[in-house]
Amino acid sequence: MTRRSPEQKVAERRNKRQDLTRANRARKEHAELRRKLRAGEVDPWRLLRGDDPEWEATIAKWPLERLLRSVPRIGPARAHEVLFVFRASPQTQVRALTEARRAELARLARSAVEVVIDPKA
Repeated sequence: MTRRSPEQKVAERRNKRQDLTRANRARKEHAELRRKLRAGEVDPWRLLRGDDPEWEATIAKWPLERLLRSVPRIGPARAHEVLFVFRASPQTQVRALTEARRAELARLARSAVEVVIDPKA
C-alpha cells in the first residue's frame, strides 16, 4: 500500500471540493433553466434551435431527452416519439447536433406539442 504525503492528501481534498462545487453549480443552473421554462421566461423553441446564447453552455452536455422533457407539455412519451421520428438516441448530447438538425428537432417538438385532438372524432 502506497502512503500519501500530507501535501497529496490536501491536494486530493481540494480537488474533490472543487469537483463538488462545479457539480453543484451545474445542478443549480439546470434547475434554474427548468424553472424559467415552466414559468415561460425562456422560449423553449429558441432554446431547442440554439438561438439563445445565454443558456447554450448550460445545455451543451444535456442529453436530448432531458432537453425535450424540460419543455412544457412534453412528457416522456412525446419526448421518445419526437426522438424516434428524429432518429436520434435519447442520450445524444445537444452539442453533437448541427444547426440544421437542431432546427429540425425544434420543428418536430413544436408539432408534437401543438397536436390538436378533434373532439368529434
